[in-house]
Amino acid sequence: GRDYIAPRPEREGLNIRVKKGEKDISFVRPEGSAIPEGRKLLVDAFVPSRNGGKQQRSTCMSDPLVFAAMAQSAVGIREACNPRKWFLSTDEVRNFNSCAHCLAQKTDAAHLIGGYITKAMETIRAVRPDAEVYGWADMFIPTQNGKGEWTDAWKYVPKDFVMCDWSERASNESVGFLSSHGFAVIGSMCKDGAHSLRSGEAWMDRLRTIPNAKGLIFTTWVNDYECLEDFGKLR
Repeated sequence: GRDYIAPRPEREGLNIRVKKGEKDISFVRPEGSAIPEGRKLLVDAFVPSRNGGKQQRSTCMSDPLVFAAMAQSAVGIREACNPRKWFLSTDEVRNFNSCAHCLAQKTDAAHLIGGYITKAMETIRAVRPDAEVYGWADMFIPTQNGKGEWTDAWKYVPKDFVMCDWSERASNESVGFLSSHGFAVIGSMCKDGAHSLRSGEAWMDRLRTIPNAKGLIFTTWVNDYECLEDFGKLR
């Protein structure tokens, strides 16, 4: 804003309008800039990372715009179907603490994701006070992804956040761990390409021993619903 003005992407509401194939980025040198005309500069910037073939973008756990977008989305969801149960996609969180917003908090990944979930739950309950909020649990389970900089992340998550475990089978290391620390849990059974319900039956047997278990959900990542009807008969 003083020696140079960085380009800003066009926006449509809260969404960035990406121009396909655009490569040239122009900076403006305002009047009174200390940068001489024609000087070549090395520019350091933050760029959101892409994830896989779906071109998904990581969102920041600290940027106020993310929570503004979440609040707008929550209002739209309430108006569309007003659900009592909401599910946050909190699995496989890999990008964190690498932008100006997060670094300014001077904290670790465990605190960041705990604060993010807390804020997300507050945002949802601002439009649906009695909402039950669920989310994937792997970043909070030490035998899965809850290790390294994520160690003890579960300590910073509200106890009424329902943890969903997508591991192959229920165990003391997963749902047992979460339950022992006061969380309600649900299991997730994915049978993509393998249509035996044996693991589902094992899941149900294990969940019966967990005092705060809420059930088992059917999950598919490739739209494989061949055994969904049989899954619905599990008791």
